[in-house]
Amino acid sequence: MFSGIVEALGSVVEVRPEPPGCRLMIREPKIVAETSVADSISVNGCCLTVVEVENDTMGFQAGPETLSRTNLGDLVAGSPVNLERSLKVGDRLGGHFVSGASRILATCEVGLLAGSGVAIRRRFDPVLGMPVLMAATLACAECAP
Repeated sequence: MFSGIVEALGSVVEVRPEPPGCRLMIREPKIVAETSVADSISVNGCCLTVVEVENDTMGFQAGPETLSRTNLGDLVAGSPVNLERSLKVGDRLGGHFVSGASRILATCEVGLLAGSGVAIRRRFDPVLGMPVLMAATLACAECAP
């Protein structure tokens, strides 16, 4: 489980083909320093398992389902990624519970409202998206105005 609060901004070092998916190599020294193989890390809101740790870089395997249901399939070397380590029992919870299990890919658009409010509009397949909206928290990797 995750809080949904971005802990650090990492950078994709390499996207290595590993059919039928790929291996994502991500650099972020602060998180890698306290990470071991088998740890769960939220990458752009999607829970991935660490399969490799080397110096200031960690590796994840992403399969076809993950790549098609998240924005991880669009990543290239140099892409920024939002990172968060999984919650531990007793940690302060400053956000929400987010499972990191992705069901659909949506496009988020931010629109400014009068005063200090912000509206986020999500676009997705209505047939697939309605059950998710009715039962889940949405994690946004990034929003652009």
